[in-house]
Amino acid sequence: WHKGSRKKQERTQMVKVIMHGCNGHMGQVITQLVEKDPEIEIVAGIDLNDCRDNGYPVFTDIWTCDVQADAVIDFCTAKATDTLLEYCEKRQIPVVLCTTGLTDEQIKKVEETSKHVAVLKSANMSLGINLLMKLVKEAAQTLAAAGFDMETPSSESGRSKRNRPGSGRQPERGTGQRLSLYFRQKSEKRTER
Repeated sequence: WHKGSRKKQERTQMVKVIMHGCNGHMGQVITQLVEKDPEIEIVAGIDLNDCRDNGYPVFTDIWTCDVQADAVIDFCTAKATDTLLEYCEKRQIPVVLCTTGLTDEQIKKVEETSKHVAVLKSANMSLGINLLMKLVKEAAQTLAAAGFDMETPSSESGRSKRNRPGSGRQPERGTGQRLSLYFRQKSEKRTER
């Protein structure tokens, strides 16, 4: 056989993932995207809600999922994060953790778990939001340097979210809070001069 054939075979070996939160909105978005990608396959899903046929087995209890996988992609709720981290560490399966609203204690657990198994944590995986964050940061720097007085009004728009203030949890910064923080930091630096 041809030397290049082996390299192509190695590159096209499918990545096998477990979709944690597979029946939620983002779990279904990821499922649809993966169906179109020849290099990745969802081999199992984990979700308390076993209401649909995803084309792969769905486990309502993470500990009963014994399917071999290369990684776990997580779009579940914060209350499921501790068990997910324990599962991934015990089985030595890397995890892409996309759940938001983690408490300070859970963030520490993520850091501790990452010492034993690979963890990629992102509060927002959207390319659009990450680009917006970069642009807001640059705008805040430019406006502060030009002497603009910047202020971000408080908003009640996110109050229906599960990780809202007053829900009994201390959530990590959400997208809106991080955008607001960039402006406040630059505004505070300008007024200190």
